[in-house]
Amino acid sequence: MKSSVANLAFLLTCFLSFSVFANDSLNENVSAITLERQKVAQAIALEREEYVQTENYHPDTPEEEYALIKVSELRRNGQIEELVSYADELLKLNPYNLDALNNKASAYELLNKQAEMNEAVSRWVGIFDSILMSGDGTSFETAYKIIAFSEEARMLEFFEMALESRKLVAHNDKTYHFLVVINPKTKKRYEVYFEITRLFQAYKNDEIRRTLNVPLAQH
Repeated sequence: MKSSVANLAFLLTCFLSFSVFANDSLNENVSAITLERQKVAQAIALEREEYVQTENYHPDTPEEEYALIKVSELRRNGQIEELVSYADELLKLNPYNLDALNNKASAYELLNKQAEMNEAVSRWVGIFDSILMSGDGTSFETAYKIIAFSEEARMLEFFEMALESRKLVAHNDKTYHFLVVINPKTKKRYEVYFEITRLFQAYKNDEIRRTLNVPLAQH
């Protein structure tokens, strides 16, 4: 996973002048987001809020998990066109899947399809920006809002933060992940909050669905 994240960081730096990586603190990076990108991120944030209210919202489904495994297999086998198709299948299950967009961007780079690669990268940036702009992660009130557990992992990977501890916490009728992370280079520690209320409820409902063998809604 580290190599794919590094590859995407390279793409972002080269093609979008995404200079956000300079700061080692997660909550210091919003200042690097341009006004144009802020508008895109705000629109995506509204889309995400609507998406989690639909019957199609099922975080971390078995189908999505299988598709992600399949994408990795195709990459290893050099089946790049097929990789794009499976990444699209992931995006049908979750149109905000950062892993799928990362794989699409990398695949299009290998296929020398510049426009398609830039489109996938731009979408990735918009989604990532929308998470960064949802809060600053320093308290319950200003927690980052995520709609998939993988988004939490991608943020820590992207900013090269190592997880020291994670707690599931309830606060004022909402559910949070409270993390302690460390920057391995500077040894600085940070407390980071992720608001997962809707995600946690949907995940519990999805676990019930799996137990009862209830089929997923059609996408």
